[in-house]
Amino acid sequence: MDTTKLAQTIVEARDTYYNSHPVMEDAEYDALLDQLKELDPDSELLKKVGAKPTSSWPKVKHAEPMLSLEKAQTEAEFLKWAKSHGSKSVVVTDKLDGMSIELYYDKGQLVRAASRGDGMTGEDLTPNVR
Repeated sequence: MDTTKLAQTIVEARDTYYNSHPVMEDAEYDALLDQLKELDPDSELLKKVGAKPTSSWPKVKHAEPMLSLEKAQTEAEFLKWAKSHGSKSVVVTDKLDGMSIELYYDKGQLVRAASRGDGMTGEDLTPNVR
């Protein structure tokens, strides 16, 4: 499969996963991403996470991009990822598919809860989280 068709397949799969009904299993999707990494390691598509929010929920822009762990599955892979982010403070939990959320607190009070969305813009879920 050429990189253009591969990228198109990945975009369509990502959009249906986040916005309707997935068209493929996670393992098949991951294999396509791995193939793209081999063929075009600098592809902009590999830097994207999630999908554009499409619901009617209010949109919010993240102060810092909400990125992915790039499928780190071993301690060594995670440590490499953490090192690449310098001295930024991070909180790490077990991965739960479909459970990415960013919580903002001020003096112990929840101010805002937002979905990851496309990593730059998410949806304000504060009423549901409260």
